[in-house]
Amino acid sequence: MSEIKVNSIKGVAASAAAITVNNTDGTATANLRTRSNKNLIINGEALVHQRGDASVAVSDGNYIVDRFVFQNNGTLTGTGAQDSLVPDIANASYFAKSIKVTSTGTTAASSAGDYAAIGTRLERNDVANLGWGTSNAQTVTLSFYVRSSKTGIFSAYLIGGDGYNRTFVFEYTIASANTWQKVEKTISGDTGGTWTYSSANTIGLGVVFVLENLGSGSGTTSTLNSWVGANNYAGSTNQVNLFDTNGATFYITGIQLEIGSVATDFEHRSFGQELALCERYFQIVVDGSDGNAQQYFATTFNYTTGDSYGPFTYRTTMRSTPSLVQTSGTNYYAFYGNLAGQNFNSFAGLSYPGKRSTAIFASGLSLNQGGAGGFACVNASAKVSLNAEL
Repeated sequence: MSEIKVNSIKGVAASAAAITVNNTDGTATANLRTRSNKNLIINGEALVHQRGDASVAVSDGNYIVDRFVFQNNGTLTGTGAQDSLVPDIANASYFAKSIKVTSTGTTAASSAGDYAAIGTRLERNDVANLGWGTSNAQTVTLSFYVRSSKTGIFSAYLIGGDGYNRTFVFEYTIASANTWQKVEKTISGDTGGTWTYSSANTIGLGVVFVLENLGSGSGTTSTLNSWVGANNYAGSTNQVNLFDTNGATFYITGIQLEIGSVATDFEHRSFGQELALCERYFQIVVDGSDGNAQQYFATTFNYTTGDSYGPFTYRTTMRSTPSLVQTSGTNYYAFYGNLAGQNFNSFAGLSYPGKRSTAIFASGLSLNQGGAGGFACVNASAKVSLNAEL
């Protein structure tokens, strides 16, 4: 019987091994470019946009698409939107959507607090396997496709740990205006700091792409490519300011964070899979713009002569007890029961909400106590959602 003994198998011109072999137990590790469930980022190709806004202002807490939110402090002006301009470079995975940010003014950073970025947050549940804060901390690789009308040095960073103050900042350069490029950055796992996972559904890691900062002050750093503690750094001191030029644009898509030192092909999930992942953090209950302005969504019971409650279960277990998000307006909603309908402007709130179910209720109606009915939206602008974002 013949056998071949090797430590690894590598392509002639490759920089990394395709297969590595453990000399002690004989097990092998393969560097697969198309494995599933590798991308820790949810909605990294900007497919899911449940909130549906045509655009949102660059303002702290505004979601551009699902799971990607503006972080902002200062007086700059701009907008963010889902867009159909996507990478056209060779060997790029095909993408249908991107995130677009547009400057609508000529604001120069004026104080150390001025800052703007796009960020996403991962639960501790989803990053506990990285082993950060231990001697066995895993290396990860962040990759993404980016394009801007402005050239120069941009920056991005990872932030996490107990106290949310362990930061890894790095720079990348956009050399050609209005040209897509792929950025790949391998990041060593953090062996310092404290990363505990007792509160499993709280913030475990932030991934942030900087658009503007002052370039000095406590919010920025010139310490790059290493983990730094005790400060929430907001990017590099060399960062380009997107917002000092009216009409300047920034696009990003194909965002992937994976374990290992190689940036593999982007993991395209089906729209249904991506939507279900997003619905853990935000999900629509009813939306009058879905094609039919009149939609039933809950069977109700009349708890009093004025209050009716509609219990329902969520499509996905939510990260935490959600809050109610709704549009309101004249006669946006209706209660149907007692052989009649009653319109009303908004719901009073949620009753006994949990991670899996709740009841939505309306007050000020004219009801038969103990009777039943149903809630519906009756206006194309009516929308009810649940929010459990990090």
